[in-house]
Amino acid sequence: MVGRIPFVENRIRLAAYLIEHGATATLDTATDVLRLAAALSAGDISLREPCKLRNLKRRERRALLGMLERAKNLDEDLVRRREPFKRLLYKLHPGDYRDDFPRVAAAYDKLYNATPIPRFSADLERLLAAEDREALSLLKTRPGELARRLHSTLLIYGADAVRAFTEVIDELKTIQLLKLQRYLATVGERTWRTFPPKGNWSKVQIVEADRKQRRIPPALHGDLMGALQTALARRLREVGPVALSPEVKRVKLQTNDEELSPFGRGTVFPIPPGIKFIRTATYWKTGPSAHDTWFDNGWNFFQKDWSAAGAGACCWDRVAFHDAAVFSGDPTNSKDLEGRACQLLDLYPDKLVKHGVRYAVWTVLCYSRITFAKAIEVHAALQWGEEPQTGKLFEPSRCQLSFPLRGDSFTKYVVYLDLGRRELVYLDANLPARTSSAGANTKLLVRNMPAFIEHLGSLPSVHDLFVHAPQAPDGMPVLYDDTNATLRGGKPAYVFRPTNQTSSFAAFDPSSLL
Repeated sequence: MVGRIPFVENRIRLAAYLIEHGATATLDTATDVLRLAAALSAGDISLREPCKLRNLKRRERRALLGMLERAKNLDEDLVRRREPFKRLLYKLHPGDYRDDFPRVAAAYDKLYNATPIPRFSADLERLLAAEDREALSLLKTRPGELARRLHSTLLIYGADAVRAFTEVIDELKTIQLLKLQRYLATVGERTWRTFPPKGNWSKVQIVEADRKQRRIPPALHGDLMGALQTALARRLREVGPVALSPEVKRVKLQTNDEELSPFGRGTVFPIPPGIKFIRTATYWKTGPSAHDTWFDNGWNFFQKDWSAAGAGACCWDRVAFHDAAVFSGDPTNSKDLEGRACQLLDLYPDKLVKHGVRYAVWTVLCYSRITFAKAIEVHAALQWGEEPQTGKLFEPSRCQLSFPLRGDSFTKYVVYLDLGRRELVYLDANLPARTSSAGANTKLLVRNMPAFIEHLGSLPSVHDLFVHAPQAPDGMPVLYDDTNATLRGGKPAYVFRPTNQTSSFAAFDPSSLL
């Protein structure tokens, strides 16, 4: 069933592919059906931006109506997004199929007649405000909502909240349990709380954490961690024994709103000792135009405390940072028949350290206020090496990271460097930014990066998943790389970065367990 795929974008794109090719797809919620309609119309699957729905074929209308008819919480989903669902139902003509889809037709009538519809959220907020234990019974009907509100319910209801959660724990997806386990493991040490509305990091709200007021009593914390451990071990039992490397703690599991890669935000890439330069590039193609368009490649630099003191930048209007970073120059793409251009920027890690830099943040900014999605192509790449003057100016075969930039946003925070630990950390975040220049974003990064890095630490890793499987030295290898491993016979293994050309194994996909 397509609806069981844990990552939203993956399941919606697969459902759209199946529908477009005349096959059957099944989604569980009305909101996912709305996302599917957006995907079929080349719109925003996240529903953050308005979408003009195309005219749907009769076969497509019946398929979507059938999914809505079977959807959980149909009325409430429609109320939560009244205008988008009005546009969708207008395209679907549910009145023409009233006998086949009576539930959708009735919801359509309520929506247009503004008939009051009982709302889960309103009832829940009323019960929580009154500290009525009936709130736990209501939350148990939606285990995912109980998981999201578990911290708050623990502070109100104590052990009753733990019991309610353990009664529905088996109804939650594995990725939900892993996220909750990691949250509980880190929440007591966090300085900040981050709130991206509907997953939109460009509008993130950051507040200081009140650790004393929101402290989870140790006994309840221990009971919850024990319940999560038991549930996860039960699910991972069938994987069989694994030989788990501690280095896969560096690899984060992918989350719903990531766009660029098969691994998750916060994934760490160690910088080898001999590396003397890091070169980043942005390449774009917009088609013939009389006007120039820029997708700017820029870096911001900070000392160890992330303060503005000692901060700097290297970008189109700040073409050098001492002798430690240099910008290639600002290209024009209007003179190219295909509207192509490229920017290069070199960093010299050892020199950055001499100038007091601990952290460096790479951004790509849509200076011309044309989103990544509206260009024919926008690409970002990073490579590192020992001799910046040897070889070709940029060699794709030597890239450590390379990916297209997509989406209806004007900014992309790609990676940051921790030069004290000699690590490159993957970000893939549309954090708030000014598109005029990377140098204009110093104050925003001073405020946002410490909180965002704390958030990255709360995300589950590949190690957090496989640690719950049975362990044995001769079990399935789970490795960061296979440089020093000998994998033979085509047996299953998870290797994040395959580097050994003599290895022979069947790649195991962790997402199959989530």
